[in-house]
Amino acid sequence: MSAWRLWWQQVWAITIKELLTTFKDPRSRIVLIIPVFVQGFLFGYAATYNLNRVPYVYVDESHSQRARDFIDAINYTGIFTLKEVLESPSQIASRIESGEAIMAVVIPQNFDSQLSNRSKAEVQLITDGKNSMTAGLTTAYMTEIAQQFNHQQLGLPDGPVNLSMRTWFNPNLQSSWTFLPGLIGLVSMTQVLMLAGLSVARERENGTFDQLLVTPVSSWQIMIAKSIPSMIIGLFQSTVLLGLSVFWFQVPFSGSLLVLYAVLIVFVLSSIGIGLSISAIANNMQQVLVYVFVLLLPLALLSGLATPVHNMPESLQVLTYANPMRFALDAIRRVYLEGVGMGAIIFDFIPMLVMTFVTMVLAAWLFRNKVV
Repeated sequence: MSAWRLWWQQVWAITIKELLTTFKDPRSRIVLIIPVFVQGFLFGYAATYNLNRVPYVYVDESHSQRARDFIDAINYTGIFTLKEVLESPSQIASRIESGEAIMAVVIPQNFDSQLSNRSKAEVQLITDGKNSMTAGLTTAYMTEIAQQFNHQQLGLPDGPVNLSMRTWFNPNLQSSWTFLPGLIGLVSMTQVLMLAGLSVARERENGTFDQLLVTPVSSWQIMIAKSIPSMIIGLFQSTVLLGLSVFWFQVPFSGSLLVLYAVLIVFVLSSIGIGLSISAIANNMQQVLVYVFVLLLPLALLSGLATPVHNMPESLQVLTYANPMRFALDAIRRVYLEGVGMGAIIFDFIPMLVMTFVTMVLAAWLFRNKVV
């Protein structure tokens, strides 16, 4: 019995030693504790398919009380947020293409007379199909609202209010049309972060980084030289994914390759800046892998890849402005599916360029001034 107790005492002593070693390093404590809370809150608030806020616009060509009652029924749900009352259906395109609204409702001129005659009153519903999940849920909610309006206002279970539905940029609501253009940015960022992050940490582990610093070159030359391979690989992977999307999965490309690659180059540069900053902070390659893993999940969740940004709490929406992936995915999807030009996405470049500048300057300073 004493031998068995001694055996377990030795195991317990080694266990205590391992726990003390793990929590002794302040960085290890941060990596072990902080991500649990961060990822818990992000998954709870950001990774949700529930629609809590759907910005929409409408055109009322009827100007009748029943038309106002129908709009009130939409607003009463608390899900739909009215952004603007438009004067003409021709104004709808600019609102949806810009992302200001993801749904538009057009009430026809004969809406009131058709209801009085118990005839079909066609209400046109236009949704933004760049996110197929959001468009599908929006259509389902509006169908239920129309049915309730028929029942409560007219006492009829079916009709006469009938929704004529159109989905722009993804007519069949195929999920591949939503995810594949987004993956062009996500996969390239994952690889670029890893490659740029490991570049300096590998030199530190091999003992060659100090030799590199004493060579007659500047920190900017070192960063540029370490950035070029990551950029080439990132753009190559994006090109492969673009080819798979277009030729294998048959997702039609509507935009300009020149504009798309301009977005990808700026996005890859911002990703390289983040990766080099991580590499400059980390002491070894293991720390880089941990930091990249901890950072990549929040970046993906807050990018709008799966769930729309406007459906997140306002506090998280503010955080997304520091996430270059959000603006890259928005620009890539708009170029790919809408076919927009540089002028329509110019404001997506600003956050990515700011992040590139900040992270590159930080990495260059840390290369020379980091205290190990």
